[in-house]
Amino acid sequence: MMRDPKDPFELTRSKVFLYGLVLCVFLTGLIWIYVPKAPENTAQSVPLEGPGSQSAQLSDSTVLTGEEGYAKFCVQCHGAGGNADTQMAKMMSVKVPSLVSGTYLVPRTIEDISSLILKGSANGAMPGFAKEIGAEGSRRVAEYVLKLPELKPSGK
Repeated sequence: MMRDPKDPFELTRSKVFLYGLVLCVFLTGLIWIYVPKAPENTAQSVPLEGPGSQSAQLSDSTVLTGEEGYAKFCVQCHGAGGNADTQMAKMMSVKVPSLVSGTYLVPRTIEDISSLILKGSANGAMPGFAKEIGAEGSRRVAEYVLKLPELKPSGK
């Protein structure tokens, strides 16, 4: 088959290769710009491994307090006072439970709440924070959550 020099739509192998390369570079740039980056993990995970282990002997300064952990991981959805009245909670497809009223106040133990913090909710709406907060951190946050009904939110 003869090449028609006047046909502007005729593609040669080199043009196809060049166009494909440009398209790949362009798509890579779009992915790099628009795909969200994973947040940097600044909290230290301190799992409990039993007496005498190095992680069980770490000082309290390496584990977030319950209030700090709540502020860092929970307040975005559950709110400072635990009322689930945040903008994020309103945008969720499932109802974010209030931690100070309603059905959430069914007798709960520190172990139940700590497990929920570590593993996340069964419906997947709340992620687990085992890597970010660790077992001791989740226990402290659970203790803080149980005290929320007694606390008055700041600024009110």
